[in-house]
Amino acid sequence: MDHSVVLTKQQPQTHPETILRLTPIGECIAMLMGAQALFSTVLWLTQWWNPLSWFVAVSSAWYALRTVGWMRGKTLTIAISATLAVGLYFARFSPTLLDYPNWLRQGPFSLGVLAVVLTIICLLDCVEWLWDRGWILRKTITLLLENELLRKYWGWLLASIFIGYMILIPSVDALLEPFRIPGPTSQELVDMTFSESLRLKTTELFMVCWFFSLGATVGSFLNVIVYRTPRGESLIRKRSACPSCDQQIAGKDNIPVLAWILLRGKCRNCSAPISSRYPIVEAVTGGIFLLLYFAELISGGQNLPCRYPNVHAGIVWTLLYTQWDLVGYYLYHCLLLVSLLTWSLIRMDGQKLPLRAIATTFLLAIGPLSIWPELLLVSWSPVQPSHWEMSVPQALLTTFIGAAAGATIGSLVLLNLPRKTPSLGFEREFVAGAALIGTILGWQAVCNIIAITLLLRLFQLLISDSAWRWLQKWPLTGLLLVATTIHLVLWRIISEHFSLLWPAPDIHLTSMIFWAASSIGLIVMIRKSNPATTANDLQ
Repeated sequence: MDHSVVLTKQQPQTHPETILRLTPIGECIAMLMGAQALFSTVLWLTQWWNPLSWFVAVSSAWYALRTVGWMRGKTLTIAISATLAVGLYFARFSPTLLDYPNWLRQGPFSLGVLAVVLTIICLLDCVEWLWDRGWILRKTITLLLENELLRKYWGWLLASIFIGYMILIPSVDALLEPFRIPGPTSQELVDMTFSESLRLKTTELFMVCWFFSLGATVGSFLNVIVYRTPRGESLIRKRSACPSCDQQIAGKDNIPVLAWILLRGKCRNCSAPISSRYPIVEAVTGGIFLLLYFAELISGGQNLPCRYPNVHAGIVWTLLYTQWDLVGYYLYHCLLLVSLLTWSLIRMDGQKLPLRAIATTFLLAIGPLSIWPELLLVSWSPVQPSHWEMSVPQALLTTFIGAAAGATIGSLVLLNLPRKTPSLGFEREFVAGAALIGTILGWQAVCNIIAITLLLRLFQLLISDSAWRWLQKWPLTGLLLVATTIHLVLWRIISEHFSLLWPAPDIHLTSMIFWAASSIGLIVMIRKSNPATTANDLQ
């Protein structure tokens, strides 16, 4: 018998394994921190012959164990976390650190970052020590979580921390680079020994697993968003729990995809079935992150227009010697695809997308441009400066024109397509999705993606094989997601080889005429393929 089930039934869990997991957002952050800690451990062990590497690897492994709540609430835990944090801080001044490659001495896996993170872990250990002893701090945290103002803006605080970690820290690191004492330069990877090749292959495999786990973790949080957002429930206050027995989900049962398989699709506490949709969404999100990882990130930006691809590709030259512009494009485009996936799932559930969710997503898309306007690869006009020279006002003008074009084209398409579910009313998420595409990729991309969406819609209506009829349940926003993914992967090819037929950075009158004619033709074919429906019968 599983004793954990008996204990759970007799004595319900009153606190999570770690205070990080107090909220769904905290659960997502804890899983991301754990993945980063494991990755840091593996990376530092690639330099196993240096004793400093073992100390850093042990510190990262401890950091990973603390994110899942190992040795929670013990006095020894605080001492270990504090000792390792101080040790990492002083290790930054070790002369042997100059023997390490730049990609370990700098960036998100450097000693400085790990020291900061372990300091945060130490502070959390102190909070958990007080929490477990029933001090007044527990009441204080409860009052903070119930505070309406903090509950409303807590998510923005966490998002700001994430943006600071991913953008501000690398930016400050780059600004301080000219003032550092120069160390040995990295050598080119030629004539590697067998052990070096093996380490590289192992790192490549681990990187693939890490990016998939990153996407799957985001997908786990998407499941929470899709369920709670249309119902107006908070993403902050309530932890993830079984909908049948309302028992909080343990950390080991919240691992994306893998936990569902190990539990055989049933709740550990009440054995109620868990929908297969949860691991499917997690796996799909992980697949999206992995697809862009190969097509956009480690390819050196081979799919991106208006930007020369990197001469060297692969994880060494794009990630280990971090190309921060590629990382920025990757995360920015993942935001677009994840938003479209979330809105598609909400529509598939027969729910309406709240306007506040749309506004939040657009703020997340426009906010980074005030710091990094180069995230926009394509300007609204070919006479405008390239993305490397684009100022913040020009970037905001490009996003405004792109959003307006996307909303206009999306509305015109909806008004001329037959619907199946009039009870849900106007598909605001489709129009919002088209506007979001225009915001992030430009109005030219909206034209291409809408045309691909119409082609997919026609194919969807023509499906007669019962094995593929499940595709007919996909909402129009889901097809928009697929079309956007296709466009991102083929973006450079479309821009370079089909600019005379499709809208591209270099705009031609013939391409706009051909696109308009093709889109109108596809709409006519879709309406003829659905003769039983009327203009008010639509999906």
